[in-house]
Amino acid sequence: MRTTVGAENFPPRLFYMMINYLAVSGMEVGLLINFRKPKLQYKRIILSER
Repeated sequence: MRTTVGAENFPPRLFYMMINYLAVSGMEVGLLINFRKPKLQYKRIILSER
C-alpha cells in the first residue's frame, strides 16, 4: 500500500475506512478529499498486493 504526500491532517479512522472500502470493493485506488479547509487537502491511497 502506498500513499501520496498531500495531507497528513486526516484522522487515522478515515484512512483505515478507505483501506477497508478498497479491499471490499476490489478497487486499488481511492481518494480522501477535505473541502473544509481554506486550501484543498487530499490523500491518494493505492492498495496493491505488491
